[in-house]
Amino acid sequence: ERIDGIHPYIVSMVEEIEDRPEALDLELGNQVQILYKEALKLSVGWLTPSSEGEDLQKLAFRVAASLSLSNADQQALLEMRSPNERLSKVKSILEEAVEKIREVKRRTGGNGHLA
Repeated sequence: ERIDGIHPYIVSMVEEIEDRPEALDLELGNQVQILYKEALKLSVGWLTPSSEGEDLQKLAFRVAASLSLSNADQQALLEMRSPNERLSKVKSILEEAVEKIREVKRRTGGNGHLA
């Protein structure tokens, strides 16, 4: 709920909405972690992931925070009430990103110049 007042910026009241109760898909979480680590190895400047005791409830948000996502993708993740749906969405984004990074690496031959 947006609250307009005397502030020169937007102020709003936020209501936290709980996720639907569901069993976390451990395999999906593992796939997201593997893709994220690969993306980090292939690219420069991404945040370093922690692999110790990863909270799968928060993994999708943590990975998404380090990606340059469109406003639409960010909003879609925020609106999802299923941790598994969020992981699946982030997995799809990572798969696409890793494929693009691999293609750039292949085409540049590691020297930074497109072939």
